[in-house]
Amino acid sequence: YTTRHPPLMQTGNMKAAVLSLIILLSSTSVLSDLMSCSYKAKDGSSFNLKSLAKGGKGYVVTQTVIVANNDILINPAYSGTQNITIQMDVCQNVSQPMFPTLCKGLVSPAYMITYNDAGSANKCYSLGEFNTGFFSEAPGSDGVYLSFLHGSSADGSDVDRYSVRMYFICSSNMRGPDLEHVKDFYQVHIHTFTKLGCPSK
Repeated sequence: YTTRHPPLMQTGNMKAAVLSLIILLSSTSVLSDLMSCSYKAKDGSSFNLKSLAKGGKGYVVTQTVIVANNDILINPAYSGTQNITIQMDVCQNVSQPMFPTLCKGLVSPAYMITYNDAGSANKCYSLGEFNTGFFSEAPGSDGVYLSFLHGSSADGSDVDRYSVRMYFICSSNMRGPDLEHVKDFYQVHIHTFTKLGCPSK
């Protein structure tokens, strides 16, 4: 006795298989971009950032940022300033965290270190996982950016997690990386001005 599946089920299975194949190929392509540290845009222009990968401690930037209170729109006052250190590398995980004890158990292409009132480092956040990374064109055809998602929890829950966008802006003069800002939804923006942010065809 042979069981025959209805044609609709066979079609459904075929669609699911094709969709799975497309997702797999897309994931493989994104991972390939990340491993080669290069990206080809939709218009055919290409970027190669491999020479920016540094290894070791990578890039370290400490900046003082303004910390706004929760009702900033109602009462435009500031609660003060805070020092933040960003430690990052390009297209690879940071291999030597500055604060190995504080960052224990975290593996990431970028970390954010915060400090207490006494000026001592007190928290280390992962800004994303390497295998979530992907490239995209920067707004206004102004270079390319690299995103990493699913970093440390921002508030103790799994809902709000840190992420990072590393912008590489077309410029003849190398400058950065610099911390631009931390957006309300815990997305950290970092800018680097470099000739490698200029597209080639």
